[in-house]
Amino acid sequence: MKKIRVIIVDDEPRAHKILENYIQRSPELELAGNFYNAITAHNFLKNNQVDLIFLDITMPEVDGFGLLKMLDKLPFIIFTTAHSEFALESYEYNAVDYLKKPIPFERFTKAITKLINWIEKGMTLEPVKSSIDLKIDGSIRSIPLSQISHIQSLGNYVKIFLDNKVLVTQITTTELEENLPKSIFIRIHKSFIVNKSKIDQVQDDELIIGDNKLPIGKTFKKYVKEIIAARH
Repeated sequence: MKKIRVIIVDDEPRAHKILENYIQRSPELELAGNFYNAITAHNFLKNNQVDLIFLDITMPEVDGFGLLKMLDKLPFIIFTTAHSEFALESYEYNAVDYLKKPIPFERFTKAITKLINWIEKGMTLEPVKSSIDLKIDGSIRSIPLSQISHIQSLGNYVKIFLDNKVLVTQITTTELEENLPKSIFIRIHKSFIVNKSKIDQVQDDELIIGDNKLPIGKTFKKYVKEIIAARH
């Protein structure tokens, strides 16, 4: 496998030094550039091929999420941050991993192993998608994906469970699934699709989201557990 071209985007010089050291110790990786703000990183990415970004989130002017929204095509992302509260939002960008500073080398290595597995399986990134447009009560509404906890099939209709309400729309579960990013949603049963970031617990035959216990279909069980395990 050819070397994975990476860049570091972080406003902290110490973070660069640590990651540079880890990258030098990882024969699969090749450092293509260091950037201390999102603007200079964006200018570089417009004209250069990069496979992976080690990306801080809290930066002046434009934060890490802002940089990703500026890109037409996403490379793989490993977030590197001192803050844990952005973990849920990071799932919307199909992040390979979310590393909390200070980052031990063993944790860094685990993230790179996961990335290599993704590449070997031919996984690619989807465009950033933060909402879906659906016809609700006769009019088109844009529904933020981050607010959807799970979706239940009702024949040619579906119930969409949001954080604070439930919507019903005329569409089949299969049609809706085709328009949902696989980086965020997973089918767990012929009648249920769930937002991976909303899952509280996975048991043998069911999955728990808040007060809701949802069945895991027999044909989906192995796949569901593999996907959930990959989040950790």
